[in-house]
Amino acid sequence: MAMLYAKWNETLVNLKFSQLATWIAQVVLLVTLICIFVPFSPVMPTAGFDPSWVFAMNQVVVQGLSFGKDIIFTFGPYSSIYTHIYHPTTDSLMLIGSGYLAISYWKLKNVYESGGSPKLHN
Repeated sequence: MAMLYAKWNETLVNLKFSQLATWIAQVVLLVTLICIFVPFSPVMPTAGFDPSWVFAMNQVVVQGLSFGKDIIFTFGPYSSIYTHIYHPTTDSLMLIGSGYLAISYWKLKNVYESGGSPKLHN
């Protein structure tokens, strides 16, 4: 009986260690993705013709212009997520959007790792 208890206890400890290791790996992956995608130190706009479109995209969002109607460009209202250019008004949009992108990649990795397909609706 004591031997059976010892074996069961060892199995339980190994199972808990495996779950803990998996959980730690998931947390490390999530933190890594957040550090990659979220610009905690965004770049300030610079002078010149080439970077002017980056600032213009942020300004269009601030002024509430309609993409596709008031302005036609290959980027849309979430261009700050790609460019990482700081604008006081779009900074929260950039941080939240980048965080959402990082969490989406993390969730997608977990779904495909489990062999399932992502749910698009309930």
